[in-house]
Amino acid sequence: MKDNTNKAWYVFAFSVLFLIVAFSFLNRSFIGAANTDTGTLNFTINSSLSIQLLDANVSFGVGAINETGAEYATVNTNTSVENGTWPGNYDIMVLENDGNIDANITIWATNDAETFIGGSGADFLVNAENNLTSSCYNGLLSAYTTIPTASPGLVLCDYLNYSSGANRINLHYKLVVPRAASPGDKTNTITVEGSVPS
Repeated sequence: MKDNTNKAWYVFAFSVLFLIVAFSFLNRSFIGAANTDTGTLNFTINSSLSIQLLDANVSFGVGAINETGAEYATVNTNTSVENGTWPGNYDIMVLENDGNIDANITIWATNDAETFIGGSGADFLVNAENNLTSSCYNGLLSAYTTIPTASPGLVLCDYLNYSSGANRINLHYKLVVPRAASPGDKTNTITVEGSVPS
């Protein structure tokens, strides 16, 4: 009778060796494997149109026309005074675009110059300049221009930037005061409006 003990042992040893080699290959393929996938994130920022006057009050101070025969005095908010005794204050309004879109800026006044100042030939004017570099990057009103008394008003800036560090303009005002203007305290209200540029 044949002894199958050695044969069984060889089969067992071969089976064990096969399993070790197979496991080694399987393990190597699992370790080196990679699998990726992608996803998407979505969100929306709403547009916000917002402007504010950081300095909303202007005072020209107290004065009168010089006694030199001049028929008019002019005074503005960047210290210039002609034919008058006003102190020449540097007192401007600062307008900021604190929204997140560019803004078209317009202005109008409650009263016209003759009602506000008094006397024939009176005038009430405004101009604008960048407070921060490149704030108004199109259509800045650099020349003094008479302020109207109704909407849509006078355009100060076509595109006022909203970017921080480039979103402010200065508003300068100029008065032409006739000698015929009556004395007393004078007050006028201006409205500044921001709208989406066309």
